[in-house]
Amino acid sequence: MEVLYGFNNALKPNFRGYSTLPACSFNLGPRTVTNNHLDNLNMAHGLCCITALGDFKYRKDALFILFVLKKAVRFRPGCTIIIPSSVIEHGNTAMNHRGIRLSFTQYFPGNIIHFVDYGCATGTDLLRIGGEHSLRRQAVDEKEAERLQDGIGRFSKFVELEKDRRDMFQTPNEVQRPISLT
Repeated sequence: MEVLYGFNNALKPNFRGYSTLPACSFNLGPRTVTNNHLDNLNMAHGLCCITALGDFKYRKDALFILFVLKKAVRFRPGCTIIIPSSVIEHGNTAMNHRGIRLSFTQYFPGNIIHFVDYGCATGTDLLRIGGEHSLRRQAVDEKEAERLQDGIGRFSKFVELEKDRRDMFQTPNEVQRPISLT
């Protein structure tokens, strides 16, 4: 991101010192619902932070669904879930009761990486200009699969999750258990 901020000094981090994710969305409801979806324009191996806000009966409705995992999580106001939203289909249920549900989402658009790797230009611009610029785009694009594998390799394996959670948070507190949909 520092390369991008150096390229255009009008760009600033959204929340300097609090978040490394360069993009965010506010879903202002008042009864926000997201159907099952993938955020396929986000960085493929990046994480997305989704925070539930408002005043609603989280035990009765407003479940956060991880469809491919067949899991639903009671998602109370003020809680944040961090998922690789471009590869895990997700959404939430409609509210059956009166209340207000909003959300705040932070993420990393994949095109930012391409823009920086292309030398702070778009891929379309490089092709239009042609010559060595086209070759630069081709070289960057050829490394995409390698970058994706490197990024995926940074995720915890299932057998490592409990240890990684303890190491990351250094707390004995129990994690809220998801509800099985099967």
